[in-house]
Amino acid sequence: MWYIFPVGAVILGLVAYSMVKKQNVTMWQAAPASIKVLVWLSALLNPIFGGVTMYYILRKNYPEIAKKANSITFVAFGIWIVFWIITAFVLSNT
Repeated sequence: MWYIFPVGAVILGLVAYSMVKKQNVTMWQAAPASIKVLVWLSALLNPIFGGVTMYYILRKNYPEIAKKANSITFVAFGIWIVFWIITAFVLSNT
């Protein structure tokens, strides 16, 4: 069941890429909210697979969006680390 997160992150990344390509968005600030939400969801579901998918798919044609997606991935990875530290602390005290 654990494989749902990486698979979901990759699928969301591919959907976000198709939306960026279809709408021909080159700047992060000009991107619609739906693309921004998909990038965040992809990174939060699984920072490694979601971030890699978004960055490497977008880096040649949409470098600014790829850099922003990469930055979001680092933030999401930090959120995951904090979440797992809190979870380990709570579970160790029970």
